[in-house]
Amino acid sequence: MKNNINISFRKKIGGGDIRLSIALLDGLGYPEHVRLLINQDTYEVGVQASNKKDLLAVKVLYSNRSAEHGATICSKIACDRIFELCSWDDNRTYRASDYYVTNSNIFIFRLVNAKDASRLHTRGPKSES
Repeated sequence: MKNNINISFRKKIGGGDIRLSIALLDGLGYPEHVRLLINQDTYEVGVQASNKKDLLAVKVLYSNRSAEHGATICSKIACDRIFELCSWDDNRTYRASDYYVTNSNIFIFRLVNAKDASRLHTRGPKSES
């Protein structure tokens, strides 16, 4: 398992996925909900553990693959704002791993240093039978 703390952003038709790494989830205490804090002036996004009573919280979707790949939160609004803020290509996936932690245990990621993490899906030539 990788110990990298990172966050990935991917837009898709009708929504957006934000993947939180296992190390990030561990640092947050494996919350059921998180709050995303977007700072447009500094091009940063914060991730903070939250709860379902918080009207701004987003549910963390854990799955059987979560132990290896992290967990996902779905937020079209957050993805749209982040992609627009950073002028990112809607057809690409971006990963931010440049971060710091505040005294109140908020993980802050610097979006200006995010890297393109898109996977290329290619198929080889079809074999004729």
